[in-house]
Amino acid sequence: MKSHRKGNDFEAMLGLLMSRPEFSDKRLGNITARILMSRKRKASRQTCSTLVGKLLGFSEAARDERIRRCALRSLLTLLPQSLGTMKRLLTDFSHPFCFEVHFSLINLLDPDFLAHSRRATAFRLLQLYLLQVPSERSSAAWLAGHKLGFHWDIRETYAFLLKSAKTGKNATGRKYAVYGLQEGAARAAPRLRKEILNALECISRTDGSAQVRWVAKSCLRT
Repeated sequence: MKSHRKGNDFEAMLGLLMSRPEFSDKRLGNITARILMSRKRKASRQTCSTLVGKLLGFSEAARDERIRRCALRSLLTLLPQSLGTMKRLLTDFSHPFCFEVHFSLINLLDPDFLAHSRRATAFRLLQLYLLQVPSERSSAAWLAGHKLGFHWDIRETYAFLLKSAKTGKNATGRKYAVYGLQEGAARAAPRLRKEILNALECISRTDGSAQVRWVAKSCLRT
């Protein structure tokens, strides 16, 4: 199992910020200075989490892959104090690079690389995203469904994927929950697989979105 120490990722993020001229200008210099001060003063995990979340609210940080990854890995090691920040990031659709943040964060929520104590939190974050996501940009919605259907045990995720596929408020979330169910069905025991296929057949007839109905029909043919 891989693990990341807060110090490694936090220090790497800070080093990147200090090396980029744009993060010392008037607009971004304040957040950089506050993050630097949090390290010097050995600030609480909650404070560090909040500052990292604020940093990723700036497009300049969100679009930089190295900064984004270091920042998000820092948040993962700061759990549970960083949970609120992670939820806010996953429900923030306000700037052009927010979906890059979503994709990178969801990519970290893999049960094979998480301590057992963090798995339940990761599961809740993936659920939150599929229920809220309004757009398919950056493939983050696909990745959330894929994680739940393929990387997680379908016996753990089936109930949620079914609920999301049937009652999710956005067609994007419902569609990728359907894909998650399809991937889970391929690995499920016969009885559960039959339940999943029956659910997909129902969705293919009744969903309010023509696209979701088409996806469910396609899943039944494969």
